[in-house]
Amino acid sequence: MDSVALQEIRWLGNGVHNRRGSSRYDIYFSCHDRHHMLGTVFAVGPRLKFEIIGFKAINDRLCTLHMRGRFFNISLINVQAPTEDKDEEQKNLFYGRLTKIIDQCPKHDVEIILGDFNANVGREPMYRQYIRSHSLHEHSNDNGSRLVQFAAANNLVVGSTKFARREGYKATWVPADEVTSNQIDHVLISRRRQSSLLNVRTYQGTNIDSDHYLIG
Repeated sequence: MDSVALQEIRWLGNGVHNRRGSSRYDIYFSCHDRHHMLGTVFAVGPRLKFEIIGFKAINDRLCTLHMRGRFFNISLINVQAPTEDKDEEQKNLFYGRLTKIIDQCPKHDVEIILGDFNANVGREPMYRQYIRSHSLHEHSNDNGSRLVQFAAANNLVVGSTKFARREGYKATWVPADEVTSNQIDHVLISRRRQSSLLNVRTYQGTNIDSDHYLIG
């Protein structure tokens, strides 16, 4: 993998680790200053190392990576959204900050937002133009509705519910009961650049030492 977005790594502080040896990944991290909680990270492999233009650590829920693309530069935004049970104020604060980040992206960049949104996106007909019809869930929860409304307000589409896949390739998280599956991790992309997103699916067989599955 040339680049990976990770969430909830629970490091401290922010910065860049230039790793050598067998992994050779550069780690761009944005975490809490004092507490081992949350934290977002980009791991970038050697093939893309020299395409990185800049990294910005926002807080323990948000960071951005700016990189060169073939035709357009790319703004990657890594997110760890509040869980469904958090209060409205925390959720509004998170989406307010995320909107500001979108507004600050260079005008002609391809904007890709990815990570743990803690959002069940449903298949409601009124959302169809932003999500298509291939979500794992029939109905959106509060976080799911907020995610779709955010996409609509910022001219984005939810790419993780765009492609027809078997349910096993849609689920991204299995809770401790190991009974129910959820699709709560998502990929969003600029509406005008959505044709650049060729595939989004879950890779359940990948060993990443997490109760979330890898999405690619």
